[in-house]
Amino acid sequence: MAGESFRFLHASDFHLESPLADLDELPDHLRDKILQAPHLAVSAIVDAAIAEEVDFVIFSGDLLQPHSAGPYGVSLLLGAFDRLNEAGTQVYWAAGLVDDPDLWPTAITLPDNVTVFSKSEAQSLTVRRAEQTLCRLVGRSCDAAAVDVPSFKVAESNICTIGVAYGQVTAETLSDCPFDY
Repeated sequence: MAGESFRFLHASDFHLESPLADLDELPDHLRDKILQAPHLAVSAIVDAAIAEEVDFVIFSGDLLQPHSAGPYGVSLLLGAFDRLNEAGTQVYWAAGLVDDPDLWPTAITLPDNVTVFSKSEAQSLTVRRAEQTLCRLVGRSCDAAAVDVPSFKVAESNICTIGVAYGQVTAETLSDCPFDY
């Protein structure tokens, strides 16, 4: 495969809207750390993306349900997106069942560096650094529990192709798609 080398980070399932439960039997010295774990994970991922100077970040679903996460959870996620934006890092987000883009509050604007994939159809995006093509992303936000793999079929290419989705899928159904990751 010809082309420029690149680096990206892939993460999902922060579930910032879901407090951890059944912590009453934990030792006190661990309880606070475990309660903060999802929030610390977001910060750690952003820190790693910036420190490693990745070209882009992929999030594949269930980051948070904005109505249940409350102001702190939403602020944390938006702050993470802003930090990545300040570092010049693009974010590509295939939303899941919890973070349905159709239910995202219109009052909460995402930074310009965040691209949320459509739920209605797979989108093909070319990722570039300066004028150099790095890869092609083919992504779709979740509209059901299973990924509609046939909707991701794209023509084969000598460009590295990354499939981005959230949901159930089998290796067999992916075999017809020309994905490198």
